[in-house]
Amino acid sequence: EDGMLKEFAEAYGIKVHHIPMEPVRPLSPLSPLRSIQRLRACMEQSGIDLVHANSSRAALFAGIAAYTRGIPMIWHVRIAGSDPKLDWLLARLAARIVVNSRAVAKRFDHGAGSGKVQVVYNGVDTERFSPAEERDHIRRELGFGPDEVIVLVMGRLTKEKGHPQFIDAAARVRDPRCRFVMVGEEYPESGGPFTRNLQEKVRAYGLWEKVRFAGYQKSPERWFQGADILVVPSLEEGFGRAAAEGGACGLPVIASRVGGLSEVVSDGETGLLVEPNDPDGLALAIDKLAVDTSLSKAMGQAARERVRRTFRMDIHVRRLEAIYKEILSA
Repeated sequence: EDGMLKEFAEAYGIKVHHIPMEPVRPLSPLSPLRSIQRLRACMEQSGIDLVHANSSRAALFAGIAAYTRGIPMIWHVRIAGSDPKLDWLLARLAARIVVNSRAVAKRFDHGAGSGKVQVVYNGVDTERFSPAEERDHIRRELGFGPDEVIVLVMGRLTKEKGHPQFIDAAARVRDPRCRFVMVGEEYPESGGPFTRNLQEKVRAYGLWEKVRFAGYQKSPERWFQGADILVVPSLEEGFGRAAAEGGACGLPVIASRVGGLSEVVSDGETGLLVEPNDPDGLALAIDKLAVDTSLSKAMGQAARERVRRTFRMDIHVRRLEAIYKEILSA
């Protein structure tokens, strides 16, 4: 019931209703109906005119509740992988399908929702995520040496994010100044085996003195601001928020050529795109930017401008507002 999202919403004066979405289980098929009934009652009591569902599960529960009340629903999709069992139903329940990249839009190229899809890129707070004037102070505070080249990966520790490939690349990087930092943690319920496997991999390569596991950080912008190069080695990615946030902080971005990352990173202009699961290519790209500081700086500046031009939060908000108005005026 409590959490950061609830606190954030209430700080803006937004009323929050906590309605658990019961899991769908064969032995308790009526459990989801209770959640749908609660959502329907909440919509009626609160005078809801439009529903914006931020996941497939939310769209299923809220979409059915909204349909029975004659309320239009927006289904916000951030994952490129399709769900054949659900997509056809959710596409029919939705008045619009908002996706966060053209790569995710391809999920609906030949489905029921193809005519309802609109691309709205994720928004970045470019004031919070911006280059820091006190960069040297931040680097000292984070324990970075003045002559070290800090190569950063930011994101949840999962195999899809490509951390094993990042470590493989780190072992191949030739520039002795490079230090490799991973900010993020795996899902708490997993118990930590993925992190331990990564640590064992680092030890096996003899890289323990060069690799740092920084864990979860409440202020990721400071790590972007203190780093030199951002790497996003994902094997799949709907958008690539870390790439956009790092670019907003003036970092050149080396990213896998997968999903929405090709839309966030302009290859050769704001960073470098490499093939996924290619440690050799990733290591070459890291060495290239570590050695060529002029190129690295120019790419970082271009990345900042691209984010300000395309991925600013106010652009994101205006595009969503336009969709809201279009649906409500129909």
